[in-house]
Amino acid sequence: MSDDPARVALDAVIAEEQKDPFYDSSLPQLVQLAPRRFLVDHLNYCHAQSGSDWATHRIYLVEVEGTRVTSLKQVADLHISERWWDDGYDRAAAVADARTKLVG
Repeated sequence: MSDDPARVALDAVIAEEQKDPFYDSSLPQLVQLAPRRFLVDHLNYCHAQSGSDWATHRIYLVEVEGTRVTSLKQVADLHISERWWDDGYDRAAAVADARTKLVG
């Protein structure tokens, strides 16, 4: 178990995302809001068996104390259509928007 708060936050989001039957192991990205408070996002691109592909982009607020997560709250859950993806979905802008809503 890591004693790095950022790694603890990332691992918590990965564990949460692995519950999704369409889980894809793309790496989450992390934005530190305070020493033990993080925004962590996970983008999961789903290749359809038939029809259109899609993606889910979930953003979490994670608080860490020591080596344990004290709070993990989903603050955004975006469904991205294949068209939106192809038109240039901006992952960073979605995270920036969530950050602005949380900290102003």
